[in-house]
Amino acid sequence: MDFNYVEELVYKCRSGDKLSKEKLAQEFRPLIINISKRTFIDGYEIHDLHNECYKSLFKCLELYNLDKHRFVAYATNAIKNNMNDLIKGTY
Repeated sequence: MDFNYVEELVYKCRSGDKLSKEKLAQEFRPLIINISKRTFIDGYEIHDLHNECYKSLFKCLELYNLDKHRFVAYATNAIKNNMNDLIKGTY
């Protein structure tokens, strides 16, 4: 994943570019698939887990500070933390 390219996509997404949002989702797709495959939550199917991850990604997009230049790490940690919170919440 090219970090500079992702930062550029984030900047464009914050400006309202819908195509950049789709490209950003494609950049994170391998990570989301990997995390979803390794996660089991009773009552959730694999597609539900994918949707939860994308929901976290887009929430990160809204909350991210553009001056920090660390979106990949920020979003990755947020997605993993969201999955852990879902696991804790179901048991």
